[in-house]
Formats: sequence, structure tokens, C-alpha cells
Amino acid sequence: FDEDGKINSIMIFSLDTSDSHRAELFQKDIRELIDSTPVCIKIFDTRGELFFLNKNGRDEHHIKDTDDIKKWDWLSSIKEEYQPVVKKAFEEALKGKSGKVEMEHVPGMGHAWCSGLIFPTFEDSSNKVKTVLFYSTDISETKKAEEELKNKNRELESFNKIMIGRELTMISLKDKIKELEKQLVDLDGSKTDN
Repeated sequence: FDEDGKINSIMIFSLDTSDSHRAELFQKDIRELIDSTPVCIKIFDTRGELFFLNKNGRDEHHIKDTDDIKKWDWLSSIKEEYQPVVKKAFEEALKGKSGKVEMEHVPGMGHAWCSGLIFPTFEDSSNKVKTVLFYSTDISETKKAEEELKNKNRELESFNKIMIGRELTMISLKDKIKELEKQLVDLDGSKTDN
């Protein structure tokens, strides 16, 4: 508008509301949501190849955005004794079954302890597995608290055994004192008879 209130110029805004634009915005929103979650999210194809790792997962496993995640041997970040159980759950997911695992990472290659859910996603109208989603959360603090609780229980059990042992010894000593007192009374009684 000019000084007299007349239209001086017109500005036109255009907003693309096409399906492809909405899908693009939705995909961007989903990506931001997935990258902002405090969990490690891995997505594998049906050949077992990793093709997606969210930001938290990359941060946890020290993988730069530019690194080729397909070359990352993600299983080697898990301690050897937990690898068979993770592999089995993964194989079951490829067959269409969900699973849950607890695993410990190799020091420096992820959170100390994780709990993971492994489940398949399916193609729209079939039971054919499309991808495998591996979602894991840090349970290191929980595991640490569990270990502290186990240690406290062991201490209490040990203390309890000592106290029970002490009580049993006290009972045994009291019985021995009673027996000795009885013998003493019997000896005193036999002395007075003479």
C-alpha cells in the first residue's frame, strides 16, 4: 500500500500441497523424529545388510555421517558371548518373528549394556519380510544397579550366616553351661551325702 492507502504492489505466495510434496515433508519429519530419539535404530534389508543407522546410533558407535554404514561390522561391537543370541534373534526376524535380546558391547564400541528389540516389517499385503528393525536402548545403569543389589544381597547373606552361626554357638554354649551346672549340682549333692 502507498501513502494514500492504494495497492502499490501484490505479493503472491505459493504452497505446494501435492502428494509428493506432502510425502517429502512427512519423510523429513519422520527422519527428524528418528534422529532425535535417544535409542540406536538399525534397519537391515532381507540379506542382512545394514542400510540405515539413526543419528543416536551413529553417535553411540562413533560412526561419522559420511562413513559407509554398509561396511561397518556391527556385530563385532557386541561381546562374543552375546553374538550367538543376537544372530539367532536376527535370523528369526528374517523368518517373520520378533525377538528381544540383552547384550553387552565391547568396551568403547557402544553403551556397556543394551536391551534390543528385533522385529520384522512386512510388505503391504503379504507376509513377506521387507526389512528388519533393530531397536536398542542403553540399560547400563539398570545393570549396574542390579549388580550392586546382588552384591548387597551377598553381603546380607554372609552377615546372616555369621549371625545365625553366632546364635547357634550361643545356644550350644548355654546348653553346655546347663550341663556343667547340673554336673556341679550332682557333685555337690554327692559330697553332702558323705
